Amino acid sequence: MSGTIPTHLLSERSRQATRVEHIHACPAPQRSPVHRHDFHELLFIATGSGTHMLDMVACEVTAPSLHLVSPGQVHQLTRSADLTGVVVMFAPVALLVHGHAARAELFARAGSPAAIPLTEAQFTEARSLIALMEHELAAERPMV
Repeated sequence: MSGTIPTHLLSERSRQATRVEHIHACPAPQRSPVHRHDFHELLFIATGSGTHMLDMVACEVTAPSLHLVSPGQVHQLTRSADLTGVVVMFAPVALLVHGHAARAELFARAGSPAAIPLTEAQFTEARSLIALMEHELAAERPMV
């Protein structure tokens, strides 16, 4: 084993610049391998608990919450078996035109550690917006 930290590529998961994946409960607690991404990640935690290590700083995972991971950051999620949620992944090019300021503001917290507690109302609103994103992504229309 080389000792280098692997980088997960969005292009290996999706041919689109944005992808949504759901986190489902599992039979036992799990720990992801330490890794980094070439994409932005919004990790919405609905239920469960655990620890999220981001750039060697561990923070407690509570629900509901939002965790931010910027491209290149090293992270690892240790999760309880009952942890559920949604992950929104997007390439830096996904927000080149209209979204640059929004991305900069959102990810200004990244690395601090970037865990934001959410109210139930905020989480419900986020889930609604994510459902709309999934609908648009499923349509596979060209983005303009």
